[in-house]
Amino acid sequence: MAALNGVNGDGAVLHSRELTIEHDELLRQFRVNVADILLPEHDDHYLLKWLKARKYNLKQAEKMLRDHIIFREKWKVDYLANEWNPPEVLRLYMAGGHFGFDKDGRPVFYQGLGTFDTYGILHSASRQDILRYTIRICEDIQRAIREQRNKHDKFIENITLIVDMDNVGAQIIWRPFLNIYSEMLKMFEANYPETLHSCFVINAPAIFTTAYNLVKHFLSDDTRGKINVVGRCYRHVLLSKIASAQLPVHYGGSAMTEDGNHKCGICFGGKIPTSYYLNNEQTQGKFSDIHISRGSAIQLAYDIHLQGTILRWEFLTGKNDVEFSVQYKETGTEEETTSPIVTKKRICSNFVPEAGGITCDQPGQYIIEFSNNYSWFRSKKVSYFIDIIHPEETDR
Repeated sequence: MAALNGVNGDGAVLHSRELTIEHDELLRQFRVNVADILLPEHDDHYLLKWLKARKYNLKQAEKMLRDHIIFREKWKVDYLANEWNPPEVLRLYMAGGHFGFDKDGRPVFYQGLGTFDTYGILHSASRQDILRYTIRICEDIQRAIREQRNKHDKFIENITLIVDMDNVGAQIIWRPFLNIYSEMLKMFEANYPETLHSCFVINAPAIFTTAYNLVKHFLSDDTRGKINVVGRCYRHVLLSKIASAQLPVHYGGSAMTEDGNHKCGICFGGKIPTSYYLNNEQTQGKFSDIHISRGSAIQLAYDIHLQGTILRWEFLTGKNDVEFSVQYKETGTEEETTSPIVTKKRICSNFVPEAGGITCDQPGQYIIEFSNNYSWFRSKKVSYFIDIIHPEETDR
């Protein structure tokens, strides 16, 4: 057996765990394979998460970690975690939060789906901002784990999650919500492995089975095995894992805030006022409509002459999705090949426009494509707006 060491930023050993000789050798090899992307804080425990998530398959674990590094760069994760100011509607109405620790010292996080206004949130925030906020929450979870790790002699590396389904109804299987929730789950699974120790689904109504069946294929077998559906008689189950003093009164414990809040500051969402809804009256006039026949695609080509030009887009897809991408083609040559700038992704944005943009690193032709090639039976309508911002405009 070999010792597994967790080291904090000061180089102090936090915990030691024994690995089999085989797993120890795989860990050593994995560290060599990904040495070019590792940071000083990436200790053995950090590496082991990726190995575990891919069942110690070195190639798959390496791909997963390298994809995560790309993900962090693409989404500017450090900025989202430390500097980004999210829209007020997300801060006030995205149900959930952190309070207390389980009996092993793990942070306990709560998610209240029954009090989450799915319709309101999708009318009040863009898909991009919802996903950004999801990343911020995931980073907050990692921070809470690190803080606990530094307080205890034993190594803490994951959380306990309580999902409250009280008052959940048909809104949870509303397709637009399921689409964004599925993206959130995929993002979590791909980039925050081994974060979940156990999940307790409480107050689960009959519709939970239907909802779970619609999203479970986005979860790994390992994650599925950590989900415990408790129902309404959950108090004794939670107290077996969480001390009463660490469990809010609202959930059967004895904890409350100094001002007597039985929910201990956990956000329970609620109905979002329509004043937060994003209305597009000011932008409706600038949108153009295109109709994409079944099995076809439409390309919009823009000649960019100056390096540093910003190409922005907004579009609505109605009730159906389309495949969106941006490609680059060098001008002045006979070469017809293009290179991907924004890889193809199917997007449904029927309430709030999908918005994005790129900085053009070199002159040439940039091609925005809306594709319906995958649909054999249905044509699609897209309302879009494209904006080109020249370098001199950004300097003003």
